[in-house]
Amino acid sequence: MKTKLIVGLGLFFFAAQTYAVDPRPMSYSKPKKKVSAPKEEIQTVPSLPIRETKTAPVKETPKIIKETVLDGFEANDWLPSNADGTTIKTNLDVGLGKIGRALQIDYDLAQTKQWVAIIKDISISELDGKAIQFYLKSRGAVNNAEVKLIDDDGTNYGYKFPLKPKDTWELVTIDLDDFSYWWGGNSKLDLVTQFGLAISAGEGGTGTIYLDDLKLVDSWKKQQEKVQSGVLDGCDSLEGWKIEGDQGTTSKMILMPGKEREAIGSEYKFGSGKWIQFTKSYPVEITAKSVFSFSLKWTGEQNNFEFKLVDKENTTFGKKFPLARKDEWQEIRIPFSELSYWWGGDDKELNMKNIKLIGFAVSFPKGGEGLILIDNIKVDVMP
Repeated sequence: MKTKLIVGLGLFFFAAQTYAVDPRPMSYSKPKKKVSAPKEEIQTVPSLPIRETKTAPVKETPKIIKETVLDGFEANDWLPSNADGTTIKTNLDVGLGKIGRALQIDYDLAQTKQWVAIIKDISISELDGKAIQFYLKSRGAVNNAEVKLIDDDGTNYGYKFPLKPKDTWELVTIDLDDFSYWWGGNSKLDLVTQFGLAISAGEGGTGTIYLDDLKLVDSWKKQQEKVQSGVLDGCDSLEGWKIEGDQGTTSKMILMPGKEREAIGSEYKFGSGKWIQFTKSYPVEITAKSVFSFSLKWTGEQNNFEFKLVDKENTTFGKKFPLARKDEWQEIRIPFSELSYWWGGDDKELNMKNIKLIGFAVSFPKGGEGLILIDNIKVDVMP
């Protein structure tokens, strides 16, 4: 059942969660619709080397990269909002942008652990195989950037990453497959009608960010063949893993000696939060007889462990159980039959032919701090 998100302009809130996936650091409302169409489509042909043949040099047919300019930041027409105790000011930085002008955002989060944000009506109708791209420059405190896509019924998809202060322009590219459902609407992202960017507290305090040249581009992600059986991840690298946590937690991804070679994992402190999780995208196709297995080791307070599967419609199935056998490697096997519906999607059915994400989480009851390690993630099919 769809829930219409109706809130006033500039109204934001932090949404607290009690368990993993759905970090929901904040939400904001939509101004009255005046959806702007994407600007002109640009086709960029990259230069490719000449390929030698026995007869004569032959130039390869270049791949066409399609780019749609969503906003060149040539006007200060973004709507700012802020939480109580914070301030935000937007200016047009004339002549100092990466390309022409740039939008300058000065903010002060003070010690509120809150946020500031900007939002604009921007229409994005083509989502498959696409990525969001823009130039970013950040100065001041180390905080977080949150990019949000919002459709007409208030469904919010988001992507969060740390701001790294530097005086040079950074090209940020976020594949649309890396956005996840945060709140509102029906958990399915349809035609995007609004684009938002927020700054949420890390260190807090003051800072300035500059934005330029917002585009929709073709994704460069390779379309991997779906795995039905075998090793999904040997856990010898942190590449592709993303970590997040509830408000009040601190956590980081680590690579340590594992059961076989290396193992991925997280060092975490719950603080006032309730969960941390780390996830990775895997193209997986499973059946009702599929079994997931991995090696697990942990230390610290005895909390709950969560294993989750997320499909293309963001339907989430999972299993939660208390951690046991501290400080020793143990083999965990989870048949699909032991997973249950948790949230997301429209029909509470997992699309087993289109699994896109696997997640591991640690959640209350005790909190505190600890270490969790995972090694050798596999999927097999029972006879």
